[in-house]
Amino acid sequence: MSRGTVHLRYEDPFFIRESKEQCRNLGLDPAEIPTPLTINDENLACIKNEYIEVLEVVRFFVSKLLNMMMGTPILVVITDQEGVILEMEGDHTIKNMIQQLGFKPGVQFSEKHNGTNSISLSLRMKQPVQVIGEQHYHYFLKKSACYSVPFHFVKNGLQLGTISIMTSIDYESPLLLTMLTAVVDSIEREMLLRKQNRELNILNQIVMDSAKTGIILTDKDGNVTDFNRYAEKLTGWSKKSVLNEPVQQLKPLGQWVYKVLETRQTLSDIEININHDLAGGKIICLFDGMPIYDEKGEFIGAFGKFRDITERYEAESKIKYMAYHDDLTSIPNRRYFYQSLSEELERAAKNKEMLAVFLLDLDRFKIINDTLGHNKGDLLLIEVTKRLKEYLQNKAKIFRMGGDEFTIILPSLHKEADAISVAKHIIELIRKPFIIQDSEFHISTSIGIAFYPHDGNDIDGLLMRADTAMYRAKEHGKNQYVVYNSNMNERSFANFALEKELHRAIQNNELVLYYQPQIDLKSEKIVGVEALIRWEHPELGMISPAKFIPLAEEMGLAVALGEWVLRNACQQIKKLARYRDRSFESFCKSVSTAIYPARAVGNSEKHFTRNRSSSSIFGARNYRIDGNGRRTLY
Repeated sequence: MSRGTVHLRYEDPFFIRESKEQCRNLGLDPAEIPTPLTINDENLACIKNEYIEVLEVVRFFVSKLLNMMMGTPILVVITDQEGVILEMEGDHTIKNMIQQLGFKPGVQFSEKHNGTNSISLSLRMKQPVQVIGEQHYHYFLKKSACYSVPFHFVKNGLQLGTISIMTSIDYESPLLLTMLTAVVDSIEREMLLRKQNRELNILNQIVMDSAKTGIILTDKDGNVTDFNRYAEKLTGWSKKSVLNEPVQQLKPLGQWVYKVLETRQTLSDIEININHDLAGGKIICLFDGMPIYDEKGEFIGAFGKFRDITERYEAESKIKYMAYHDDLTSIPNRRYFYQSLSEELERAAKNKEMLAVFLLDLDRFKIINDTLGHNKGDLLLIEVTKRLKEYLQNKAKIFRMGGDEFTIILPSLHKEADAISVAKHIIELIRKPFIIQDSEFHISTSIGIAFYPHDGNDIDGLLMRADTAMYRAKEHGKNQYVVYNSNMNERSFANFALEKELHRAIQNNELVLYYQPQIDLKSEKIVGVEALIRWEHPELGMISPAKFIPLAEEMGLAVALGEWVLRNACQQIKKLARYRDRSFESFCKSVSTAIYPARAVGNSEKHFTRNRSSSSIFGARNYRIDGNGRRTLY
């Protein structure tokens, strides 16, 4: 989940609207931070004592979740069925912030007291709930995103409480609610498994075949004496085929039973993989084993039980996959990139090898996205990914960093030319037309390349230099690759200095206009002029617009720069017509400027409409904008 998420506004769900209306009717002030409703320490201790096993299971899965989401600032809050906070784990900054507001274990959430909140809503609705930004009733929560999922005891549906995620609105994503739901599902299943195992221990005289756990018994010599039906189901072996056989032959299960026989020690939670063709592949089980003694204390054999945790294992695998893969393209994401590059750098250092890091950015993708919609843009990204994967295959690792930006790691290079050859193939690959829903798309890509160890020996350094090279490829016309060199940093610093001074140049009138006449070829008379802007820097002298106009566009100053040209050009032309030659006015009814980028014209037009008083300075009544963003005043 990266920062900079676009927050689309949809109509709030009915229960959000209903909750907010209730808050208003109760007279809650959204500008006030409510004083927390807290139970005493004695009651909190009693509740936590009742939740000992629940909290043990929850802590295990919450720890897994936090590890998977490492790098994303989230706080996980656990409550009981009444909304009382039992524990909080996760990001220390968020945790300290809400503790300063009075929210800590023992605080009870309710809509009547705390306004619209995800914990109370999920308990009341008995379903996963997210409350994002403005959906909160109180102002102090409007920059946060909260997700809550109620959890139950699966066997009887008894509601036990909620697990919630709180994060900054910058990191809000439906994926968080999906992941949290998967975690809660795993918790409920684990609670059920523990309950089943506890019942087996208490009711150890129940007929073995009724147990929902695989059970195996051996004598002291290691020969199988019993094998229940559930064990048959999990392993695919029949009871008849294993009875009186040496347990070591039952791999991989038998080796752990035999270890109990050898060591006479108790084993717990040993994860084993059983290949079961009838069950459709691999089954993951947790094995527990213990030695058996008779009433005289003499060793007589071994007892083993194993339970199916395949669903829990798959849920954990799914959470891990979602944390490390891009949701749209299914290729590894930014988090996976950092992990993989760290491993590759360690390997390259050990083997004294060279590797390359590519940073790819699709040219003109934003235009396609803005013009044809994000659906077409997403489909195009998927097709680009397919081409890259098909070409690279085992040559390199590809990652989507976000938006239309990709990275590629090329390990074990013999020479730089090998990486350049790959870059050339990628450029040609992307140039080929894409057919999306019967529409043909033509795009290109700009690639920045940095090499280890020449350009850096750490992740951030290599990525920064590849990024610098990629932007240089953009500046040089796009649709090309650029290999990083140290001179690029010097130019970047020079551009940075110009950026800081460009604001001052507009304010201090360091900009000047030159006029290029427009001549009618038939009459050979001057019929107009085009205003050309230059920057007369007090130290650097005359600076070409080729240097500072692109900077103005990047900084959002293109409109201000264009308005400065229009204002000064019209004032100067008007002054010339007034004091020098009235006939000069006849061809100066129009002043044409091309400083505006086409995408800024719309905003500028609104600005001119709002500032009618400015047009009186120009002496102009109307203006025209051509397809290139060229503006002509009349």
